[in-house]
Amino acid sequence: SGHHGGHHVGSTPKDGLRSMRAICEFTGYSERVVRELVRDKAFPAIIIGGKWESSRELIETWRQGFIGGR
Repeated sequence: SGHHGGHHVGSTPKDGLRSMRAICEFTGYSERVVRELVRDKAFPAIIIGGKWESSRELIETWRQGFIGGR
């Protein structure tokens, strides 16, 4: 049955951003801004085991909600 590693339980999605640098590069924000957004604006990034993680899909959804919610 054509399974090739299709189970991604507990792993980051393929659009995952697995470091603060990756998040900064994707968003164009500085690390300081990202930290403020996480704290103040419910930006979708978390620290797991000392590493920042997020995903492009979550960030796009957040941006749309943020822009649409004004």
